[in-house]
Amino acid sequence: MQIQSKYRGVKGFVRLYNYAYKQNYMITKTAKQRHKILLFWREYGLKATTEAFGAKRSILYNWWKIFKESGSKIESLNPGSQARKNNNEMKIHPKLLAEIRRLRLEVCPNIGKAKVEIFLKKYSQKNVRPAV
Repeated sequence: MQIQSKYRGVKGFVRLYNYAYKQNYMITKTAKQRHKILLFWREYGLKATTEAFGAKRSILYNWWKIFKESGSKIESLNPGSQARKNNNEMKIHPKLLAEIRRLRLEVCPNIGKAKVEIFLKKYSQKNVRPAV
């Protein structure tokens, strides 16, 4: 049995649904606040805005640029990700990496990390010097 929507065939329903969904979920409170601050800034000026909201000049210009480039869509003022762009990656010495591969592939494929660590400590004391 096929499930059908009761709104099938209603002209304009999908567009209205998409608009309502976007209004409810895509525009955050932060974006609305930023839009309010931008409108206040355009009407009353920089000094009044910094006193009223504490927003700096560079932030206002940045928000305004983002807002205008998006075609004046409020959703563009949603805060973006604050995660680092360059996460710290663990760097392993190439000789240690080669020794791990040798141990796991040639010596014993079922060796665990605890035993690998024991072998690596001995190997690193003899062969790997820290780069200074």
